Amino acid sequence: MKISYKFLSIILISIIIYSCNESKIIKRKEIKLEVFLNGFFESNPNWNQNDIIHKEINEKFKIEIQNQIENGILEDFPLELGEINEYEKGKYAAIFISHYIKSDSLDFNNILQNTNFDIIGLISPEKIKMIQNGKTYLVKGKFKKFLKGDFKNYVNGMVYTPSVEVSEDILSKDRKVADLGIILMEIKEIVETRKL
Repeated sequence: MKISYKFLSIILISIIIYSCNESKIIKRKEIKLEVFLNGFFESNPNWNQNDIIHKEINEKFKIEIQNQIENGILEDFPLELGEINEYEKGKYAAIFISHYIKSDSLDFNNILQNTNFDIIGLISPEKIKMIQNGKTYLVKGKFKKFLKGDFKNYVNGMVYTPSVEVSEDILSKDRKVADLGIILMEIKEIVETRKL
């Protein structure tokens, strides 16, 4: 049986085209918050054993997460710009939301799927010209404090995470939830990015 060069060329080209079109899975690099949260839950395996332990773990979590925020743990976490408000003459605050930045490619059981927080960012007039509602950003800044109802002193819009705590997902006891609350931060740097 004689095989022609034309036939071999067609097979070789088909293999090359097929291999170029084959989708490649690129592993997403873990972000700092993801590493911290996984480590926190691993080092506190009985975090939800009973109400007393759960309360103690939440007190520990609030202290540890504040320390981590002060040291830049949120700098690589993409956030969506919700609204910008002039809260005093010439002073601006923006809501950066964690809830809407999770892409469909993020594993449903990943701790980041159930990690929620809002940043109320005090922002300079110069930086306002660089950002647009609905876009996704990385923000770097100086932690000021956790807010409660006093967030209304800065913005008119909705915030979604009033507490700092760990809990179980209401739909599945196997999934953990990490709420980092409403964080007041003085924004130093903003860079547009993409969702997780």
